[in-house]
Amino acid sequence: MPEPELQRTKRHLPHWELQGGTYFITFRLKSGEMTQAERKLVFDHIMGGDRTFYRLFALVVMPDHVHLLARPNQGVALSRMMKGIKGVTANLINQSRNTKGPIWLGESYDRIIRDEAEAVEKQNYIWENPVRAGIITSLRDYAFVYRGALW
Repeated sequence: MPEPELQRTKRHLPHWELQGGTYFITFRLKSGEMTQAERKLVFDHIMGGDRTFYRLFALVVMPDHVHLLARPNQGVALSRMMKGIKGVTANLINQSRNTKGPIWLGESYDRIIRDEAEAVEKQNYIWENPVRAGIITSLRDYAFVYRGALW
């Protein structure tokens, strides 16, 4: 069976896509911060796509950005997965604010995970993010974090 082909694209940031790859992804608000209710909208939407569009291994929704560790399902391109996440959540946030226009920065940061050690390191980074940011003192106090199992 042939090796999956690495595809490379670039806007401002380089984006590498590998079929069957797992990605550490970060995307940010264009400006400001999300309310608790908006963070819940984003968290619930991303959790709702688990298994249907991707396998989610870790997630945190911070006031101004989101980190996730996920593997798109067979036949789902990373760009399509992210368009679904960012597009729908932007619409949900705009509806809740009674506004229109871009919510997220146009480009996300993504990195292909190379091995299990890197996956564990990224999971820990995601899970510890609210504590490092000083939002909480204990992870159990934060509602917008998901701790999934690795493959």
